[in-house]
Amino acid sequence: MKEAMYTWKKLPLDNHSDVEKWLAERDLPTSFAPLVQQQDIKNESALDQYLAPRLDELTDPFLMYDMDRAIERLQQAIMENEKIIIYGDYDADGITSSTVMKEAIEMVGGEVDVYLPNRFKDGYGPNLAVYERLVAEAYQLILTVDNGVSGHEAIAYAQAQGVDVIVTDHHALPDVLPEAYAVIHPAHPKGSYPFKDLAGVGVAFKFASALLEDAPLELLDLVAIGTVADLVSLTGENRLLVKHGLEMLKQTERVGLQVLYEELGIDTTQLGSEDIGFRIAPRLNALGRMEEAIVGVELLSTFDPEHARTLVAQVETTNQARQKTVQLINQEVDTLIEAEKSDIYVLANKGWHEGVLGIVASYVVEKTQRPAIILSISEEGHIAKGSARSVPGVNIFNLLKEVAPLLQQFGGHDMAAGLSVSVDKLAELKAALNNVIKTDNYDLGQKETLPVLEVTQSEMLSIDWIEKLAVLEPFGTDNPKPLLLLENACPMDARQIGIDHRHLKAQLQYKVAERPLDLIGFGFGEAYNSFSMADEVDVVGTLSINEWNGVRQPQLMLKDFKLQSTQLLDFREQAHKVKDIMRDNTVYFYFKEETAKQFSFIPTAQLIEVDESQPIEQLDIESGTSAVFLDCPVEAETLRTIVNLTEFYKIYLILLSETQAYLTGMPSRQDFAALYRVIQSSQEIDVRNKLPMLEKYLRIPISKIKFMINVFFDLNFVTIEDGLMTKVAEPVSTPLEESRYYKERQKQMKTEEFLLYGDINQIKDWLHQ
Repeated sequence: MKEAMYTWKKLPLDNHSDVEKWLAERDLPTSFAPLVQQQDIKNESALDQYLAPRLDELTDPFLMYDMDRAIERLQQAIMENEKIIIYGDYDADGITSSTVMKEAIEMVGGEVDVYLPNRFKDGYGPNLAVYERLVAEAYQLILTVDNGVSGHEAIAYAQAQGVDVIVTDHHALPDVLPEAYAVIHPAHPKGSYPFKDLAGVGVAFKFASALLEDAPLELLDLVAIGTVADLVSLTGENRLLVKHGLEMLKQTERVGLQVLYEELGIDTTQLGSEDIGFRIAPRLNALGRMEEAIVGVELLSTFDPEHARTLVAQVETTNQARQKTVQLINQEVDTLIEAEKSDIYVLANKGWHEGVLGIVASYVVEKTQRPAIILSISEEGHIAKGSARSVPGVNIFNLLKEVAPLLQQFGGHDMAAGLSVSVDKLAELKAALNNVIKTDNYDLGQKETLPVLEVTQSEMLSIDWIEKLAVLEPFGTDNPKPLLLLENACPMDARQIGIDHRHLKAQLQYKVAERPLDLIGFGFGEAYNSFSMADEVDVVGTLSINEWNGVRQPQLMLKDFKLQSTQLLDFREQAHKVKDIMRDNTVYFYFKEETAKQFSFIPTAQLIEVDESQPIEQLDIESGTSAVFLDCPVEAETLRTIVNLTEFYKIYLILLSETQAYLTGMPSRQDFAALYRVIQSSQEIDVRNKLPMLEKYLRIPISKIKFMINVFFDLNFVTIEDGLMTKVAEPVSTPLEESRYYKERQKQMKTEEFLLYGDINQIKDWLHQ
């Protein structure tokens, strides 16, 4: 048995008759009904608004508080040729927001400069030192975009120097707003704007619409990028903006994007929100993580193809550096994780790149299913700064509040946070966080819930169905790409692919599928054994179309899976792999004392010695995730009894055999007679030192000689004292078969024939009989 990483919540398949009827009238699959109903569709009008939102449904930007005042001030600055600068942010939302604002001002004849902060020198939000420099450089109007709404000190300084600041933003509002010339925010307490969840670029677009007195549709390509990248809700007005923005991206005239498409191999006819989320946005974000984000504004604004190619090359180089940096830190983190298990991981190191710590923290959370704080220690060695990511059962912001006295500063929300801490407080912080998790009874076992749609019709695995999914785009926050559930699918042709065999490729036979379905699992290479050994598997994933040599096939992108039955993993006679499969909650069984010595690196608490002469049912076995059988029992039934005593998700068969009884066989009667003659003709034999000579003389393997000596000893044909074997003068005549050693070897040979050299699938069937 193998549990799923997530909790699966099946979407209800019934009570959709009205929606099914409306979908059929629009030539869409009725199986879309459960997906559409997630958006709480009540009538046909709402369905049409969801499927095809219209541009005339855009909300009046002047419903935002202070919009008229801000536009008048900007118009005045443009007319009077004042020196204007946009102060943005270093992520994809900030880059696109700045570009939208820049181009809107240029459309009305204004001149404007753009400043994007450096993550490492300026930090996030309005920076007083930067504002002082801007004032010194004689800027008369500062427009902030996606730069936060809490920069009281910097904004107050600029206003006091006669430099007006217009704040446009979408982040959570503080209790007290800064005393800027105007604060443009969809959730402003004095405003009446109905949709509160715009991204920074969405607010910039509304500002541009007010300035231009009409919605600048040519800027929607930028709005789509920034909105998807910032993971805001893709409902309401955001859905409208991104839906039409995707169409603009398909036909964009931005030279920089065209060159980027070419570099990334993006098919513009099929371009969707995933291309933004997984290909375009990460490259823009990499600029701010590693170097200077202003390169992104240049890329999105340039009309020069040669310059665009240079910029795209720079973006690619930066992104590759980001990927390499993350990979190297992840490798270091893996070592630290393996060395210590914890309820929350607090990992710090000098030299870890501060710009990628959030990515690394997410990696640790995914790998361990535990909250993680990843910190970079400053060159001076005094301060550690970094990012935190969490699991569903732990509100990381509340957790940090409980240890606030140990922190220099922190901020964030329930699943992510940023923080800094004095290095000499790290050990205390780690202990305090673990203590809070234990004493406050945080639910570390709580899993993220995935809404899944069960595949009940063959059409749901067709190319036509996949292509029609595009009508539900854009996918993202609050409108996820549909996750399909295939229960009791039969895996075939499973194999590991990619560098270090990190990925999984297989096919699935499914009850309603007309042909086997291709499956690809990125990062699921370790699941190879599960898919290669399992008869049936439940899988969850998203559908895509894989095109190769002109042939298009449906393909399931694996998100999660579970096995209903115990997995039997074949590692027979591969003792060297034991360290590779060592995990917590694993029980290691052994039957011979010598085996424990061979595996001395296994924690004693996880080792269980099995005495086959005693009732197996009396063994004190705690349930674990996995069971490893290190050596081979004398009787196969012993192994089956242990397996059935408790529930394991995985069973690893190592089954070492020192004697190799099945391969060497039972000594013949001639072998026994030859050895007995030697014993009879000798006064005594030193069994500690002379066995190699006996092996050479008798031409019988030493393992067999040892066995025959044990048989003779058991039947009182010989005595052994201090390593010296002596014949018994007049032994009682007893058949060799009466010896317990003889009987055990017969059983051992039969057991090894089945367990060591039998078909693994037959062994699996036998275990569950």
